[in-house]
Amino acid sequence: MFLRTLAVACLALAANVASGAGPGTLQPMDVFDLQWASDPQVAPDGRQVAYVRMRGDVMKDAYTGDLWLVGTDGRAHRPLATGAASPRWSPDGTRLAYVAGEKGKAQIFVRWMESGTTTQVTRVVEKPGDLAWSPDGSMLAFTMPVAARPQPLVKPLVKPEGAEWAEPRESSRAWSTAPTARATCRTHASRSSW
Repeated sequence: MFLRTLAVACLALAANVASGAGPGTLQPMDVFDLQWASDPQVAPDGRQVAYVRMRGDVMKDAYTGDLWLVGTDGRAHRPLATGAASPRWSPDGTRLAYVAGEKGKAQIFVRWMESGTTTQVTRVVEKPGDLAWSPDGSMLAFTMPVAARPQPLVKPLVKPEGAEWAEPRESSRAWSTAPTARATCRTHASRSSW
């Protein structure tokens, strides 16, 4: 969505520059004034939509998102969190998980919608993404970057001379966490075998 919006803005800008358009037309710095909705997530009961409201920051030459909530009737439009992304409703609609954080310290948070209470449920070193609730709402799964070559837990076996062994498989990690901040890590074979 970001690339599409940026492409439209660039095309409009190029057309204005080529035509010699004057004041009141889109100027290069105007791209930082653009705002748009991203990643809309409809609540399970169909009454609300959580979405990320993207905005430009000319001082940082970047776009950031804020988490907003609006009723499907267009009423009760309000901000929930700044610097947030990836809203995901729990299956029963009572909680909303999202990623937020500043200065590269993004973490997963869960907000209880009835009380408005919010809690951080992860303490990870890399930005989590691709949030997904378990069907019963008891756990969250997410992805995050990991080192390309993790250190083995045990010393690898030495291949006998003349043996034709398969190449070692790369591994990736899948993380899950319950909203009580209990985290687990499971190591799996490459994603292609999932």
